[in-house]
Amino acid sequence: MSKKAARTRRWVRHWFVLKNDVLSWYPSSSVRVITPPPTRVLKCLVFYMQDPYFPHGVVDLRYTISCEIVDPKSFRLRTSQKSVRLSTDSTVNRDEWIKAIRKVAFKAQNQGDSVKVCPFRDHVCFVTKSSRSRFHTPL
Repeated sequence: MSKKAARTRRWVRHWFVLKNDVLSWYPSSSVRVITPPPTRVLKCLVFYMQDPYFPHGVVDLRYTISCEIVDPKSFRLRTSQKSVRLSTDSTVNRDEWIKAIRKVAFKAQNQGDSVKVCPFRDHVCFVTKSSRSRFHTPL
């Protein structure tokens, strides 16, 4: 999948992982050793390791506001902290990612014994008051 860069506005390919209510992205799926050319100051080869334990970026899905389709192959993930635009190789992959992200976000936002349901006012037909709807004290 690719992510649109904030400053340069170009698409950069990353390896994405959805785990424990967090979407994180890495430069690649494996560890690579990068050897830059020797410098005049050091006069030796320096090895840089891309660590798989430190991602390039993360999005905490507990604060997800929306995950919506933008283009045929891209979608936008909005949270209270940031907005991330992602692009996939196909519409099928896009739909799978959206479904997985929405599922994890719903689960993360509604942990515990209760689930918050907010119906639209236009969809409510009628409301009936009952004496059973009052709060009772436990025995």
